[in-house]
Amino acid sequence: MFYETPPQRATRLPFTFHITTRFPLSQPPRILPPKEPLTFKYLGLTFDPYFTMKAAMKHICRKINAAHQNVAAVAHSLRYDSSANDRGIISSPYMLFCIWQPCVLGFATENLRYLVTNSQIDVVKRTPIHSLQRTLHCFTSPHIIMIELGIPPLILQQALQLVAIHFRYTVLHTNIIAAKLYNLRCKFRCSNAHPQHAIENRMAKAHSTLMISSTYPGPPSSPHSVTLANPKNTGKSYTTFLKPIVSEEWLRQIRLKYPQAPQTPSGNVSSRLHAHFLIHHMSLCNNLCKFHPYLTMCGHRNPMSLLRLRSQSHQSIPTHILIIDDNQRDTYDSRIRLYYPSGVTG
Repeated sequence: MFYETPPQRATRLPFTFHITTRFPLSQPPRILPPKEPLTFKYLGLTFDPYFTMKAAMKHICRKINAAHQNVAAVAHSLRYDSSANDRGIISSPYMLFCIWQPCVLGFATENLRYLVTNSQIDVVKRTPIHSLQRTLHCFTSPHIIMIELGIPPLILQQALQLVAIHFRYTVLHTNIIAAKLYNLRCKFRCSNAHPQHAIENRMAKAHSTLMISSTYPGPPSSPHSVTLANPKNTGKSYTTFLKPIVSEEWLRQIRLKYPQAPQTPSGNVSSRLHAHFLIHHMSLCNNLCKFHPYLTMCGHRNPMSLLRLRSQSHQSIPTHILIIDDNQRDTYDSRIRLYYPSGVTG
């Protein structure tokens, strides 16, 4: 591994390194130019020589796709190898999500801190979203799925990880080599020669993203809930403390895009996503990083969530049979779409 800039590589003589053989002595020495590897692995992650993180991004997507194959096999077995009486519970969207989350989502969030551009995060984000849609058989808007299941955007999750690392290097473990190097590099962060996508700059940007720039460069003060935690769980407690902050920033971004979303429904909608926010405006006042209570209702006598009705993955809700007692099916002319001009049916 050679740390060279493109100008240094162009001026290097000879242009490539070589190895001269000394054996056998009966033959003249041979010059063997070694091949520089295009990628290398370190701690289970694939890097490229210039640390552009493109190889790491592709490696993360491959691991997500491989994990999805295992989840798809388990979901197929639960859906078709179980009895009809239990199929509505053990293959419900909630149960499938509980299987999908530790198997697939962990690969998407494990190494987010190494990705340097938003485009790389967007590529990684699309892979688990497609996996979740295929698992639940629910191909609605990804934003709705992420809000209902409490999955924050990966950009906010990366910011949470970077802020937690800053807390670890400046408060918890200040004597380790990584912390010493981090504090040393922070002194040169404002210089023009410092790389733009260095982790120090991205940590500063993460604090700005979560609206906690006052705690940077720190060291930040420990919240009361963190000081009461077991010393071994201080880092985990600080991450838990940051989750409501991530939820507030997530909600702020939704309000910027859809100003009417958390308020009383009014006006005409412009998209299905806007209609969802108008109908479920009260749910946007809660912690978006938590599960919605109605998603845990898996019994056949409990109300069915909108996600479960849309997925139709467990085949326990036939669309051609009325499942609510003492209720009549509406005619087509009576199906008026809310928040649309009168007379529009669908």
